[in-house]
Amino acid sequence: MNAAATLCESLPSERRWTGESDATAVLSQLPAAPAVYLLMDSAGSAIQLATTQHLRSAVTARLCPAATDATAPSAGGGSGRRAELASVVRAVRWREVGGAFEARWRYFRACRDAWPRRYRELLPFAPAAFLQQVRGRGVPEIRVSERVYADDGAFVGPWGTAGEAQRALEGLQDLFELCRYPAEVRRAPGGRRCAYADMGRCDAPCDGSAPLERYAARVAAAWRFVRGEQEEAARLVQDQMARAAAELRFEDAGVLKRQADFIRRWQRDTAPRVHAADDWSLWFATRVARRQAWTMYLFDRGELRVHGPIAAKRLAAEAVTWIPVVLRDCDESAARAEPVLRMEQAWLVAQWLGGSAAERSIVLQLPGRSVPADASEQIAARWASLQRSAEGSVAEPVIESIAESEDAGSVTTADPPEASPPGESESPA
Repeated sequence: MNAAATLCESLPSERRWTGESDATAVLSQLPAAPAVYLLMDSAGSAIQLATTQHLRSAVTARLCPAATDATAPSAGGGSGRRAELASVVRAVRWREVGGAFEARWRYFRACRDAWPRRYRELLPFAPAAFLQQVRGRGVPEIRVSERVYADDGAFVGPWGTAGEAQRALEGLQDLFELCRYPAEVRRAPGGRRCAYADMGRCDAPCDGSAPLERYAARVAAAWRFVRGEQEEAARLVQDQMARAAAELRFEDAGVLKRQADFIRRWQRDTAPRVHAADDWSLWFATRVARRQAWTMYLFDRGELRVHGPIAAKRLAAEAVTWIPVVLRDCDESAARAEPVLRMEQAWLVAQWLGGSAAERSIVLQLPGRSVPADASEQIAARWASLQRSAEGSVAEPVIESIAESEDAGSVTTADPPEASPPGESESPA
């Protein structure tokens, strides 16, 4: 089955035409709405998959530049490229979307379905990083991993990049005296000592100088810290720092002060934005372009559901009734869920949460995978705050959302080699 046939369900709407002269009339009937769309040739083969904030203008600009209004958003590309597309494209399939996030998600799912061997090359988002607790030969270890929900073990995150997660791990290694070379610990008691042991910053469980049980207890304490129990570590470091200062061990006190600073930064900056993956659940809503409406989403341990559009005045009430229904559905479908898909959807949500679009949306954490008692009040308060921000700014949040969707569509295009016009191939930025 070719890519276009695979996408019939995910892109349900279609228009066809027989020649270049017929295209303008057909394209003028396309909706003026954000969408994910696929251009096809007369045989139904895929030519290009893209997102846009304005379907009619984008497709018309690509295929009939002379008919494009001078003030309409431009889809980009040179006249030669547009001419070649116009000579081969004879159909367009699409699905309207509620905004930039839904566009990226639908685009991702379409790429995944149509080109399963190469879809990762086409995605508009990168892997997110997590801390993972694993056991190798009975020895616990904390490492950086992107394979949340796809691999065994416990995960906490997300961090935006592997570098950020690695710096967090290095802080834990300093605070809890964890081994920087876990492969050597797995060889205990035949592992090799490292410079940290020689400096007195590690008790060397790798070569049997310290029992593995004591090292395992430190790893367990570090993981409790990662999962939210920072008070015990903060209290211990403060006591040790006071004792070192009283005994005039100023070098040790300086090391302990750096550890105390790390704990404070973690509590202030990291703890509010990372979650245990087995309890990571949230609801969020984004504005629908050009309408007083919202699209709402529920992310639950890698599963993602979408619902909308919903009138702004009904958003809070619908959310508190929709969330429990979707959580039950996620429970029922958990056994059938594809681990790699859950991982990739976690990456997508992590990138969105770390971007500016989340600041213009409504986000509700669902601790314990349940609806907070004051959910309606939280949603209403956030909506009112966004309204006040819109009234005080030149560019309203909904306009910013449209611009972001346009940006996504201008770079996330894919031309499968077997379906590209002669001599042309377009790839994602």
